[in-house]
Amino acid sequence: MPWRMWRRRAPIVKRTAFALSLILLSQAPVSEASRLAARVDGKDIPLTQVDQPSLSKVNRIRTRLVEVARAGLERLVDRQLGVEESIVSTLQIPPISEAEIDAFRRERLEDFEGAFAPRSVPPEVEREAIRFFLQSEARKAAEARIRTEHRAQHRVEILVPEAHELEFALQPERVVARVDDKAILASAFESELALRLYRLRGELYLERRRNLERRIDQHLLEAEAQRREISLAELEDTLRRREPVSNEELEAFIAERRAKGQRVTDPERARPYLAFKKAYQRRADLLARLRASASVRVYLQPPARPRFSVDTPGGFSLGSGAGPTLVVFTNYRCRPCRATHRELDKLLGGGQPPQIILRDFVPVYDPVATEAAAVVRCAAHHGAFARVRARLLAQDPPPFGQTWFSPAEFEALAQQIDISAKDLRACANSASVRSQIQSDTELAQRLGFDQAPSFLAEGLPLSGMQTAEALRRALDGRWP
Repeated sequence: MPWRMWRRRAPIVKRTAFALSLILLSQAPVSEASRLAARVDGKDIPLTQVDQPSLSKVNRIRTRLVEVARAGLERLVDRQLGVEESIVSTLQIPPISEAEIDAFRRERLEDFEGAFAPRSVPPEVEREAIRFFLQSEARKAAEARIRTEHRAQHRVEILVPEAHELEFALQPERVVARVDDKAILASAFESELALRLYRLRGELYLERRRNLERRIDQHLLEAEAQRREISLAELEDTLRRREPVSNEELEAFIAERRAKGQRVTDPERARPYLAFKKAYQRRADLLARLRASASVRVYLQPPARPRFSVDTPGGFSLGSGAGPTLVVFTNYRCRPCRATHRELDKLLGGGQPPQIILRDFVPVYDPVATEAAAVVRCAAHHGAFARVRARLLAQDPPPFGQTWFSPAEFEALAQQIDISAKDLRACANSASVRSQIQSDTELAQRLGFDQAPSFLAEGLPLSGMQTAEALRRALDGRWP
């Protein structure tokens, strides 16, 4: 079965009470100075020279920048035209029939029964996955029709910046699109795509910084070779020359390793390593001396990390901390998510516990994670959020296609929170609860998050598994 069938697409975000605004830390315009990477002893090193060793990778990042920019501008235009409100108020997707599911499966029989088809997927789960996929495709087509109808009535001009311009924050007043006589400015564009642009610009910066360090080293060595009246190749040969390793040096190294509890069966095998290490250190020492005596000015700067300002109504508070605010987008199924929950409990157990707001994030089609999120939401209505959360974290998630609780376990769980099993199941399967889970997920995706868990630590976006200590540093403003 194609993987795309199992993925939840990122739908248009509904308006929620969780309002957000972005404070950009800097918005430096693109200029000639920004195309200069460094100056060494009065000699300029332009970015074009820095990019050359990995130009294919740099161009791939530039291509992604343009793709992200175009998609973001399309969303901004849709928002200006009121497409989102129209979709929410008028979009109706007819239910997918059993006949449509059967026809889809017949047309793609190899995906379901071929050599590379997923195994051990119950038929009813497979059918629900097909239904979800067909509903998503039908919704996508209906949204496209609404978008086309709205744009047909207006004059729309999208001015996607050039790739090299997108490498830096655009000037806030720059016009990036027009809808009739209304301009969409780069300030709105940078806000809409803050995290996505930051990641791509950061990836580009790291690649360039590595190349720049090598280019500066080369410049300094070229100057040193000229001073010695030899070629650069001759200087490099001199620096690479292996010096003999004395028995005393070898014995000291082996003793150091054994003192650390490391087993050394053949000491002589360490001699080539020590020879290489001495040559490497010789080159590093020379470069350190050359840098200390040279005039090196680096203009290449990392992109400013965005910081979001968010309201917290609608989430579930964990603990009673009145400290800094940590918003966590997560679920109860993925392994990093479950590990994050344990770290959150540690964070609450420390001094000055933060205010933790949990929000659902199920970024792919995952009925197991959705079921858990729905049950927790329903339990929260009866004051049992903490108990049911602890129960889910205490047991391993079921395999894909199975449920968290047997009928008897579900009955017992309902009794514990003083609700009938029938009412609890109806709540968990209700359209309103599923819509709330989807809204939280859409909000995380709109912010620019792609995977769970993700965080806003006092507005600072973080992704992936984080330890309690890392989260504490971010909340205290000590994030690197």
